[in-house]
Amino acid sequence: MNEMLVTIQNLSFSYEKIENEILHDISFDVSRGESIGIIGSNGSGKSTLLKVIAGLYPDFQGRVKIQDMEVVKKNVNHIQQQLGYVFQDVDSQLFLSTVEEELCFGPMNQGLSKSLVKERVQKTADILGLNSLRDRQISKLSGGEKRLVSLGCVLTMNPLLLLMDEPTTALDSKNRRNFIRLFQSLEQTKIMVSHDLDLILETCKRTILLDKGRVICDMDTTTLLKNEELLAKYDLELPYALQKK
Repeated sequence: MNEMLVTIQNLSFSYEKIENEILHDISFDVSRGESIGIIGSNGSGKSTLLKVIAGLYPDFQGRVKIQDMEVVKKNVNHIQQQLGYVFQDVDSQLFLSTVEEELCFGPMNQGLSKSLVKERVQKTADILGLNSLRDRQISKLSGGEKRLVSLGCVLTMNPLLLLMDEPTTALDSKNRRNFIRLFQSLEQTKIMVSHDLDLILETCKRTILLDKGRVICDMDTTTLLKNEELLAKYDLELPYALQKK
């Protein structure tokens, strides 16, 4: 039996009044090593769900556990050492001057030796093709370059769990393909939010469909994304790869 890394039970969340719930009674488990896609139309609660799992919104109802540790305020710092979160808005994630400083920041704050930090950063830069950018100012990077650096910052920390919110936004076709290869090669447990259903189809074995903060279905990705009638009901279209030519 696969080890459960994430457990979510009866999760509800609202920013203000209870009648304006963003997430409502969500329950699912994530086994170690799984790759899960979360899809849904705008406003369905996808990004909010990731932020709750990441401990950014601890004032929720229900239970969320990561590796048997409750996601509550007193545990948030420890939990966030175990996961990597790639923001949808990369400018919210990058705050240092240069790419090199950004890549080194996470592992340095984990207390790693200088040699191990250097090794982690070099490995990540090689994988993502960031070596030519390491001396560049963050403010001078394109949107796609910032996206790759934000992913690199997460990977240098070697997290148990990767949470990614629209990770291929602003990537050109070459870097999008490189991202897919990288994603498929990573051993970490991965949860990814994306409007790109072709990306979900290629990278995630299991997909959860949200609508108005509720889980509509949770099933095998190919089975779900072939269901044109179901997707249309929730304002989604078949992935391009599954459309009849």
